[in-house]
Amino acid sequence: KDDQSTKKNESTAYGYANRKRKQQDRKGKAKSEKKKNFRRKYSKDEDPGNSIPNKGSYADPEMCKLFGVTVETKAETQATATDGQPVAKVPKKKVAILVAFIGERYSGFQINPAIKSIQAEMDLALYRAGYLSQANFGFPQKYGWSNSARTDKGVHAVAQVVSCWLQLPTTNMDEVRQKINAVLPDDICVLDLCRTTRNFCARTQRDRVRYMYLLPSFLLNDTEAVRKLFESKGCHENNRPANDPLSEDEIQALLPDVTKYRATPENIDKLKRALGAYKGTHMFHNFTQGKKSTDGSCKRYIEFFNVLDPIVGEDGMEWIPTLVLGQSFLLNQIRKMVSLAVDVARGAAAMSVTEDSMTRRIMKLGLAPPHGLFLDMSFFGTYNEKKKPDQPLDWTSEDSPAVQRWRQFKEERVMQHIMTEETKENNFLRYLYVQEYHFERDRYLPLSSRSSESVELSASSKSPKDIHS
Repeated sequence: KDDQSTKKNESTAYGYANRKRKQQDRKGKAKSEKKKNFRRKYSKDEDPGNSIPNKGSYADPEMCKLFGVTVETKAETQATATDGQPVAKVPKKKVAILVAFIGERYSGFQINPAIKSIQAEMDLALYRAGYLSQANFGFPQKYGWSNSARTDKGVHAVAQVVSCWLQLPTTNMDEVRQKINAVLPDDICVLDLCRTTRNFCARTQRDRVRYMYLLPSFLLNDTEAVRKLFESKGCHENNRPANDPLSEDEIQALLPDVTKYRATPENIDKLKRALGAYKGTHMFHNFTQGKKSTDGSCKRYIEFFNVLDPIVGEDGMEWIPTLVLGQSFLLNQIRKMVSLAVDVARGAAAMSVTEDSMTRRIMKLGLAPPHGLFLDMSFFGTYNEKKKPDQPLDWTSEDSPAVQRWRQFKEERVMQHIMTEETKENNFLRYLYVQEYHFERDRYLPLSSRSSESVELSASSKSPKDIHS
């Protein structure tokens, strides 16, 4: 009996050890494969001496040819002093750069091949200003480039933060800022430049981010009143393309009514309650693309989503600014949050739909235009508290020259651009028409409550195309 017990224990112990060994082998193989893929990606056989610049940088000749940019070549010879001794190289310093831009002409912030990006313009400006060497120009990884947020195509920002190593021959950061701005396009501006610790990373050490969405008040008009308005102008037929539903003549006929509209206190109160429902930690799988309700990455924390006092543009149209503060956001999350809240405010959806959208239920939501969204502020509270740098990364606590520049660019450049753009292009008016006549409101209802026609449509298409995408 003792022999059998000993044999059983040995077998159990061996089986456990064998399982652990297999698990470790699988983990080891996975790590080894990752290393191989990394080496393969950055192999010296493909890029001897790491000499091929990023395909999205103007250091690449194809990018220069595509966008008609001329890059001056600098001689990389070692300078010598009068006594024959070599001159010491300019030391690299780690800095944080506060950047503001109008994103209309760019396909996003991140550098990518064959597209015009904010990062590519910054890379070129730092090189032309003399703070990047010829060897580092076009190689963001060489000078430790990192940005606190990734903005989509057409989205603006007044508080994008970038960290990188620059060759700074002076300690006067304001002089450096002005020199960089002198070679940047007019729609990109460096608002501030601060020295940081060596290990600072703008992407990993940003702990909160705030966005503003500026929406015209006529979006909150009751759905019945909106339909009457479209019918009175003869533009309510539904056999129109969703991407361009209104003609120029129809838009001109509608503009006087939507321009003079002022949001009612009841509609603003509904908007506040709908946006306030997002506060806290929730699952936002319905507010992005390609995510399942069981995906843990969809759980996000929203600190607040506030509605500010309305403002009136130069053309007489009323606008409502909204501010949302959170740790991070998913792709299209804010625009879908705004779209649903606006439908609640104008009576196209019930208030309970907002809460249902953050449950396990799958719901197809509308997508508000990108033209009203911009990055308002980036926060580095944990970095300031733990590292206690000489220059805290805080552009909210005091009315410094940098804060004044931030406020001026926000109010005079970005917000004015959004209002002027709507006057020229009427993107929000077209969006309202699509929401009223093309968007299927049955999507807001549980499957059992939908009309038979909508249920058949949902069953016949596994992935119905979102007309706003």
